[in-house]
Amino acid sequence: MDQERKNDQRAFLEQYFLSTKEAINQLDVSQQTFYEWIKKYKIEKIDLNGTILYFKEDVDWLKKQVKDERDVL
Repeated sequence: MDQERKNDQRAFLEQYFLSTKEAINQLDVSQQTFYEWIKKYKIEKIDLNGTILYFKEDVDWLKKQVKDERDVL
């Protein structure tokens, strides 16, 4: 596979997906809290040969959802 195609594929992944660590950092929560939220809100994950990825769109939604719930309290 040529380098340009690899770069395009990396760019695609970076545009639409987050690793677990990236998602936790974006949400600014502990790993335990993150996994509780993933379970509670049934956030889809993708297992890519052992690498877990989350849709950026879902993580953004989760961040807004939790913020809205906190604002109500």
